[in-house]
Amino acid sequence: METPCEYLEWDSRFFGKRIARVRGDRLEEASVESVLRWCRENRIEGLYFLAVPDDRRTLELAEAHGFHLTDIRVSLEKHLHGPEVGPAPDLSGRIRPVSDPDRPALLALAQEAFRLGRFHYDSRISKESADALYRAWLERCLEEAPQGVWVAEVGGKPAGFVASRREEGDWGRIELLALELRHRGRGLGGALLTTACRELQRENRAAKVRTVTQARNVAALRAFHKNAFIVEGVRLWYHRWFP
Repeated sequence: METPCEYLEWDSRFFGKRIARVRGDRLEEASVESVLRWCRENRIEGLYFLAVPDDRRTLELAEAHGFHLTDIRVSLEKHLHGPEVGPAPDLSGRIRPVSDPDRPALLALAQEAFRLGRFHYDSRISKESADALYRAWLERCLEEAPQGVWVAEVGGKPAGFVASRREEGDWGRIELLALELRHRGRGLGGALLTTACRELQRENRAAKVRTVTQARNVAALRAFHKNAFIVEGVRLWYHRWFP
């Protein structure tokens, strides 16, 4: 029989705490009791729950049982249709594949570019740990799918990056997108997205691309909207910590 929660090996190892996630996106009184009992039996210290936003009972139960809202997750997707996914425009920066000398600059950018994510809005997670998580995320992208990492170069130095990968079926995914603050508003984000989508379509035969961002990240939402991504769904991230 399936357990009410899933133990998360990577998160547990990274944070040095036993972390799990609730299976499913709705709660009932009986399911909450089952979740909390499983967490006690498995010595869970931190629990994630990704909830639907339109079931009032689920939200009431989450709040009543010590879950705290940390993020509004927006899922977006784009269908890739032939010539409209063309080459990235020639802007003030240059979009190119990642190279080994880029790693220090990109990892430093990843460590400070994603401070609107849910881990930075959880008071039980230190700022240093939340920053390091995104650095580790990019490191994993560079190790597992380096061909999907593209760099925006300005003045001979990396100014931003996009990390993408092929998924099952005909899907591709945008994992991370970041730009230095001083280089925003120049079209580089759109150029990175266009390049990633073009390469997923051309080299990986992807027909659709998906990604997620935070509702509080207006700049990212605008960039995806300008690049023809549409909202697929909204979910609420809750965290619960145990003594």
